[in-house]
Amino acid sequence: MDEKDLRVLEEKYTGVIEQVPPMYSALKHKGKRLYEYARKGINIKRDAREVNIYNIKLGIIDKDHISLKVKCSKGTYIRTLAEQIGEDIGCGALLSKLVRTQINNIDLSSAVNFEDFLASSDEDICEKHMKNVDSILDNFNACYLSEINQIKILNGNKVVIDVKPCKMMKIYDLKDNFLGVGEVNDNSELIPKKILV
Repeated sequence: MDEKDLRVLEEKYTGVIEQVPPMYSALKHKGKRLYEYARKGINIKRDAREVNIYNIKLGIIDKDHISLKVKCSKGTYIRTLAEQIGEDIGCGALLSKLVRTQINNIDLSSAVNFEDFLASSDEDICEKHMKNVDSILDNFNACYLSEINQIKILNGNKVVIDVKPCKMMKIYDLKDNFLGVGEVNDNSELIPKKILV
């Protein structure tokens, strides 16, 4: 395996690829998580799914190890990707270490050392280390609800709002407090999906 071989693999695995979800995953089959079946030794047939690998970089560490850096879509199984690459190499592969470096707009640069976190006061934790959950949803549209509509949404009811249909809408009250997320259907009805208050 040399650098030229790695470039060929990078090209092969860039873009839309298919993956069969692993048995040890949280996907459901007949109401149960796949890992529940796997723990009992039961294998369930799984269909391949399309995922998108936006960027992949392979590097040689030594004769037995390669590094893998990936920017990918939601639903990508990195362990499965390593297995797929291992099959192409002809020797099999597994992960010895996995580090998630970024989720949406939050990356490791905003992380805090665990010992420093434990040594922080409650005030420091709130002011310096905690992020609002809506900060990972920066690329979604937002709506602000009147008090009446807020009460309806908090009770699980839909409300009519003046926005175009969309699959994900951040929901706030008029004081800019994040309430959760919802979906706007073709009738301009905001349907609560996940409410956090």
